[in-house]
Amino acid sequence: MIKSNKLLIVLVISSLMLLLTSCGTEDEESLAPQEEPRTKINYETKVKQLEENLENVLATIEVKEDYNLANSVAKTKKTDKYQFSWTHNSYQLQVPLYGSEGKLLSDYRSQVIEKIKNKFDIVDVSWENGTKQRLVLNLGFNARGDAELMSHQVLLSQPQPKAKLAIVIDDFGFNRQGTTDILSINRPLTAAVLPFRPHSAKDAKLAAKAGLEVILHQPLEPMNPDTNPGAGAINTTMDQSEIEKTLVKNLDSLNNISGANHHMGSKASANKRVMEQIINLLKERNMFYVDSSTSRESVGAELASQEQVPTAENYLFIDNVDQQQEIEKMIMRLAKIALEKEELLIIGHVKENTAQAIKESIPQLEELGIKLVYASQLTK
Repeated sequence: MIKSNKLLIVLVISSLMLLLTSCGTEDEESLAPQEEPRTKINYETKVKQLEENLENVLATIEVKEDYNLANSVAKTKKTDKYQFSWTHNSYQLQVPLYGSEGKLLSDYRSQVIEKIKNKFDIVDVSWENGTKQRLVLNLGFNARGDAELMSHQVLLSQPQPKAKLAIVIDDFGFNRQGTTDILSINRPLTAAVLPFRPHSAKDAKLAAKAGLEVILHQPLEPMNPDTNPGAGAINTTMDQSEIEKTLVKNLDSLNNISGANHHMGSKASANKRVMEQIINLLKERNMFYVDSSTSRESVGAELASQEQVPTAENYLFIDNVDQQQEIEKMIMRLAKIALEKEELLIIGHVKENTAQAIKESIPQLEELGIKLVYASQLTK
């Protein structure tokens, strides 16, 4: 009987132990961390669409060079609810500086950034302006659940020119021989158009269409009273109202103009009262002024600087001797000065020899590292 009781007690204890062991296992399993199932989303289609958007943006700003795919990496990212997969592409683009397609990257980087911002949710910008110009764009999009995924990096780089040279071409408006040749040069030039000449409006339109910068070539009173500066001239005998009325009429007679320089005008350009009126009106219209420096006594550039009107000064006229070889020699002499100064503005005229001399000089200028630019790009 005693043995039976002992056996019964052993069985009861064993059963209790098994029960306690079973309860402990269930508690441990319920406390073990369980990974939540994530929704998997593949964004390859999205990345391809963004890549098309990127190509379209660069096409609109006429960057002609092809992309070089530097790197392509498969990416994944996990959040509490999602697992994303996509491709990150890195591109490098050497932007042409010289040639007919050459543009300074600094002149249109803001345009690139603005257009890309219209296509990408995330645009992180880095700009360097040292021995090279470098624009780095890190681009991405907002994924589901407010996750930010970076899909592209674009590096646009360009060497710095050794010097910048602006050539202003005076006396458009007569459709003279050489007009067509000047318009076919296919480099940044600035066309100064005289007002109310037989072909002023037409020449201004043709110059703008050919990619030239267009400014008013404002006639001013010369020192020689027997020399007629022509229609639209401003004289030192005019009062404030007459000066303003004349200049407004001249400016309004031409389309696409962004500034002015002067024609003849050694007497008027040295007259502070006259030039103050001209500079103030250009300031009201957000235009720049190029002092043609027809006189050492000219006060235009000084007054423009005082009024914070962007301005630049002519260093020298290149075609006082109307012979192609002599003009070429003059351009190359001035090229050396441009390299010393790093920036230089010079003036020529609508002449066949001037056009041919510029065309012949361009390869030599670019080989020297000199970049042709618009006059406005040298104004300060």
